Amino acid sequence: CIGLRGAAGSGKSRIIYEFRRRKGRGLDSATPCLAGRADPLAHVPYGLFVDLLRDITGIQGEDSTPVRRRKLQALTRPLSLTDPTLKAYVPVIGHVLGIRYDDPQLEEAGPQSLQAEIHIALTALLRAMATHVYKQFELPLIIQLFDIHAADERSEAALLAILERLRSSVPLLIIATYREGYRPPREVGLSSRFSQYSLGPLRRQDVSTLVASMLDGFTLPEGLLRRLSQLSGGNPYFV
Repeated sequence: CIGLRGAAGSGKSRIIYEFRRRKGRGLDSATPCLAGRADPLAHVPYGLFVDLLRDITGIQGEDSTPVRRRKLQALTRPLSLTDPTLKAYVPVIGHVLGIRYDDPQLEEAGPQSLQAEIHIALTALLRAMATHVYKQFELPLIIQLFDIHAADERSEAALLAILERLRSSVPLLIIATYREGYRPPREVGLSSRFSQYSLGPLRRQDVSTLVASMLDGFTLPEGLLRRLSQLSGGNPYFV
């Protein structure tokens, strides 16, 4: 798991984009890469994973329940060949996505039991996906999680549980971005399999290089570059 910490506009998302775009070193444009984003305004339980699951399944907000079920089945059916137990977790995964299934056991589950089932179901899904991807491409499954500082409590608890259950068991790379001031959960921060990188402001020379790349090599006057560096605070987005 890799953590990218920095202010808004500091280039966290761009680093992930360039990481995916680069060729060589066993990574190319065909490398399976999924994405989920935490939205503090969504007010949806497990919002980070709802967004991730929608990215995986292609489910859209306007899709009817039958269409959502078909899209979820299209994902889980082939993966069940890798892990036959995944079939039993389809109603639980559907529950996270707001898809209702006639499952008495799911309906009767208490809050803690339901949370545990969701953790197990999400873990089983990602394990099956990572195993399937590695068999097909001999590469790890890459999951991008954007803005986890804004994740709801249930999403953060699920992420912790998944990382614990998948530790060193499958070829999976998680890249998470978050703002300054956010501290990853202690269990993640102390893990030997977690690396954190902080993105600071650009130096004046870096600002000059960025501007030149945007202006097709044209160079601005030194005084204007200095002023631009001061006003932007070295933030790439503001530059």
